[in-house]
Amino acid sequence: MNTRRTVDIVTHYFPPIGGPGSNRVVGWARYMPDFGVRPRIWMPEPHPSDPYYQSDLAPPDGVEVHLVPFNDPSRRVRSSEGIGASGTAQTTGLKQRLGKTVRDYLRVPDYRRLWNRNAVSALVRAEGGIERLVTTSPYASTHLVGAALQSRYPGMRWLADFRDSWFEQSQPPLPTALHRAYNRYLERSVIDRADASALTRRPQEGGWSAKDHIAHMSVWLDVVCAR
Repeated sequence: MNTRRTVDIVTHYFPPIGGPGSNRVVGWARYMPDFGVRPRIWMPEPHPSDPYYQSDLAPPDGVEVHLVPFNDPSRRVRSSEGIGASGTAQTTGLKQRLGKTVRDYLRVPDYRRLWNRNAVSALVRAEGGIERLVTTSPYASTHLVGAALQSRYPGMRWLADFRDSWFEQSQPPLPTALHRAYNRYLERSVIDRADASALTRRPQEGGWSAKDHIAHMSVWLDVVCAR
């Protein structure tokens, strides 16, 4: 089938980053062309110390992948402490504990928000512009890329895909009441601004109501790719 639309997907999980989140996006990228859609992936430039990094993991053939630079400060800590195949550190040294504390207080919604500026800059230079966008979490900050692009492309259709709800991604719990209140504000802002939101399950945390435009995963392609 000839492709009729390009859909840009912003994610932190795609080969060579593995794990359940990666498998999910790989499945989209592999089968979207069958529905006349050309996927274009945008992700942080991977590093061997990243959780779930697998050097032998490759994306599906023919998928266009853009690796956007990311100066992740936590990589230095993980490189020195060691990361297991499951994405968890093998030791609990002083540098790791300090790094974890800093990351906890950068959870607005998470420290990976530091990548967003580079991501937005790369996407606005994309050939042909951005007409259809999917942001998929975790990390929750991925959806803030969609919010930033929406202000630049008023006609863009945007699907915010929550593999987990905003607060289910916050483990351990957010450190302060201010963090919790600000994250509720960010979550609501994304839900209100996105053309549709998709969930794989109902969130345990409150904040979603019946009026929220939650799309079932079986119809999200129609939402994003409608003419």
